[in-house]
Amino acid sequence: SSGINAEYGQTKMVYSVCTRSSLRQYMQSSAQKTRAINIFKSIFDQVDVFITPTIARLPKEIDEGSLACGEFDELNVTVTMWFVYLANLCGLPAISINAGYSDEKGLPVGVQLMAPWWREDILYTAAAALETELKPPNRRYKP
Repeated sequence: SSGINAEYGQTKMVYSVCTRSSLRQYMQSSAQKTRAINIFKSIFDQVDVFITPTIARLPKEIDEGSLACGEFDELNVTVTMWFVYLANLCGLPAISINAGYSDEKGLPVGVQLMAPWWREDILYTAAAALETELKPPNRRYKP
């Protein structure tokens, strides 16, 4: 029952956002998506895999008051997850692997690999090769 309620809530939220968007806004966002897809088509004419950091910056520390109920900081999420949106927007297959740990606090640092549409085989092969190269002790946290 709770899953149905959560799904209904998400659907209601999406509907609310969509009904507040004008046709012009929809057309503009559709044009931006098409532009991004065309850019990736030209990139994949030159390379097999496109690599980015998984997140654009290390996550901020969790506020003590947020431990019980959580929090939502839209700006932080948008900036942190910048690279993830690219694959989602364009429908590209993507995978994220651990690339090591930050020097400051020992937080895990990830690398995201993206491949052309319907080329998960290339994606998995590249991710496995990179994971093998970065296997411990090369990516082990050293306090």
